Amino acid sequence: MSLFRPKIEHLIGFFICGLALAVRFVWLEADPPSFFSGTGQDLLTDPYSITYFARNKALFGSWNIFDYKLPIIYKYTLASISSFLFFALAGVSRITANLSAVALNLGGAFLFLVAMRRYGSRGLLIASILLLANMSLIVYGRYPFAENGLILLCAALLLVTLRHHASGWGPVLIGLLLALCTLSGKIFGVAMVAPVVLIILARDRERFLRQSALTLIFFLFSIILFAWIFYGGDFTVVFGYLTEQTAGVYGIPSALVWPLDLPVKLLTLGGDSRLFYFSPFLLLMLLASLFGLGLSRDQKERLRADKTLLFNIGWLISGAVCLMIFNYRPLRYQLFLILPMVGIIAAVLGWGVALEAARRIRIIRPAVVFLICWYGTTQISTIIVMLGYESYRLANLVWYMLIPSVILTWIIVTSRAFLLKALTYRHLLIVFLIILYLGNQSLWAVRWYGKKTYCLSEANVDLAQILGTEAVVAGPYAQALTADNRLKSLPYMFGYMRGKADILSNLPITHLAVDVSNWEAALQDYPMLRHSHKCTRYLLREVGVSIFRLSEEAVARTGVNYTPSAFEIAADSRKSPEHKDSAAHYLAKFLKRYPENKSGLRMLSSHYFARGNFAEGFEVYEKLNSLYPCDYALYFEEGMTCYLMYLKTQNRKMLAEAERFFKAAISLNPYIEKDIESAKEQAGGL
Repeated sequence: MSLFRPKIEHLIGFFICGLALAVRFVWLEADPPSFFSGTGQDLLTDPYSITYFARNKALFGSWNIFDYKLPIIYKYTLASISSFLFFALAGVSRITANLSAVALNLGGAFLFLVAMRRYGSRGLLIASILLLANMSLIVYGRYPFAENGLILLCAALLLVTLRHHASGWGPVLIGLLLALCTLSGKIFGVAMVAPVVLIILARDRERFLRQSALTLIFFLFSIILFAWIFYGGDFTVVFGYLTEQTAGVYGIPSALVWPLDLPVKLLTLGGDSRLFYFSPFLLLMLLASLFGLGLSRDQKERLRADKTLLFNIGWLISGAVCLMIFNYRPLRYQLFLILPMVGIIAAVLGWGVALEAARRIRIIRPAVVFLICWYGTTQISTIIVMLGYESYRLANLVWYMLIPSVILTWIIVTSRAFLLKALTYRHLLIVFLIILYLGNQSLWAVRWYGKKTYCLSEANVDLAQILGTEAVVAGPYAQALTADNRLKSLPYMFGYMRGKADILSNLPITHLAVDVSNWEAALQDYPMLRHSHKCTRYLLREVGVSIFRLSEEAVARTGVNYTPSAFEIAADSRKSPEHKDSAAHYLAKFLKRYPENKSGLRMLSSHYFARGNFAEGFEVYEKLNSLYPCDYALYFEEGMTCYLMYLKTQNRKMLAEAERFFKAAISLNPYIEKDIESAKEQAGGL
C-alpha cells in the first residue's frame, strides 16, 4: 500500500498552503525575528531602501524628490514597482510595503510549483511543503527585498523556458526575462543564463549554437534597451551598479586571488550565511537527492527526459558558483537557490519507481560523490559549530572535513545499491525527513511569534513626533525609521559611498540615523558632524541606532531652515547645567502634546533619576512598560539605569530592580543576554 493516497495528499497540500499563507500575512508590522541577528543588518537597512522611490512618488508626487542619483537602480527593481502598486491601492505604510513583498515571494513560489506539477501529486506535495514552510523564505519574503522580485522572475523564466524554448518567440521571451532577472531583480540573476543554455543543449544539439546565440543576443539587446529606457542612455549608472554589486564595495573576491581560497568559498557557501542552520533537514534531503541522482544507473536518460530537473540542476550549480566567489554573501542573496534545491528534491524523491544503482563506476561518479560529501560534511559541521562556538573560524572546517569526506565517499560508492533502496518513495525515510523538516520550521515560527516585538513601528511613530515636519533624515536606517510616517529621508551608507557624493553640501539633510560604525565613518568623511546634537537612541534588534541633528553650520550648508522641535530643545538643554530648567519646561510642553511618546518619557525618567526622585522615575518606568510591553530595549535601558545607580549608591534595592528589568528583557529577547552581561562589565569597569 502506498504511503500517500491522492485524497490525503490533496488535503495535506491544501493545509500546508493555507498555513503558509496565514504565517506570511499575520502581524506584518512585527519586527524581524531576533534569532536572525547573526545574518547581518540587511533586515533593518535594505528593505525600505528598495521602496524609497515608490514611497516618494506616492507621498510627495515625485519619484526622486531630491534628484538623488546614488541608489537610482532601486527605482527599477520589480520590488519597487510592486510596492508602488500597493502604495497606490492601500496607502503608504510598513504593512503595504511588506504586502508587496509577500505578493512577489508567494507569486514566485506558486509559479515554481506549477512547474513541479509534472512530478504528480507526490512530488508537488513534497515541493509545496519544502518551499512554502521554509522559515528563511517566510521571514525574508515579508520584507521588500529585491531578491523577492528575482525569485518571481526566475520562476517565470523556468516556466517560459520549459514551454517556449522550442518556439520561434522563445529566444525573445527568454532573453527579455534574463535581462529582467539581472537589472530588475538582482545582478547575480545573470547566473540564470546557464540553465537556459542547458535546456537548449538537451533539446537539439545540432541547433544548439544557433538557438543559444539568438537567446544571448536578445538578452544583451534587452539589457541595452532597459538601460536606455530606465536611465536615458546613461550607461555609467548601469556600469556603476554592476561594479558596486561585484567588487566595488567589498573589494576583489579573495577566491580569484588566492587559489586555496576557492574551495573554501565554494564549500562554505550557505554555512557562513546560516542558510542551512535554519533548515538542516532541507540540507539532508538535498544531499540524499544528489547522491541518488549521482549513483543511479539511468542518470543520463532521466536528465534528458526531465528538463525541469535539468533546469533546476543548472540553476543551483550556476547560482552557487556565481555567489560563492564574492567576499559578501548574505543570506538574502542565497534565497533564490532554495527553489532549485526544492525542485531537485521533489524530482528525485517524487519518482514513482525504485532507484537502481549503476553497475559500473567510472571516475566521474566518485568525484561527484566526493564533492557532495565534502560540501555536506562541511555544512553539517558548520551547523554544529554554530550551536556553540559562533566565533569559530568556519573556513578551517573545510580542510578538517577533507579526510572524513574521502572515507565517506568510499563507503557510499561501495554500498550504493543498499543506500539507493532507502531513497525510493516506498521508504519511511522520506516521510520521516519531511516530518522533521516541518517540525523544525514550526519551532522557528513559534519562537518568532511567541516573542514578536514592534520596536521598528514604535520608533517610526516616536521619530515623527520628536522631529519637526520639515526634517530630512539620512543614513542606513533612515528608511526603516520613516516607513510608517511622512518624514522625508535619504538612503546613505557612510564609508561605503565615500567620495561619491557630498551629501552635506548638495542635499537638504537635517538629521542622521546611524549606528556606531556608520557614525565613526561619518565623522571621518565630515569632521563637522562632531558638533551634531544627539536627539535619541533606539535599540533595534541588537543594533543601537542614534538620531543626530546636524549642527546649525552643517544645516546651513544645505540651505535648509530647520526649527528644532520642543523635544530637541529639551534634549539640547539637558547637556548644559545652566539650562536644566529650560529642559524641564520644553519637555513638559512636548509631553503635554504627546503624553505617550517613548523618547519623551525616557527623558522624563532620566530627569527624575538625575534629581534623585526615584519614586517618580519608577512610576514613569511603569507607564512606559504598560504602553510598550514588547520593547525589550526599554527593560534593558531601565535595568542599566538601576544597575548604575546600584554601583553608585550600593543600594541593594536598586540591584534587585536592575535584575528584574534584565530578566524581563531576556524573556522577550534571549539574544540580548550577552549584551546585558557586556554592558554590566563595562559599567563595573567604569
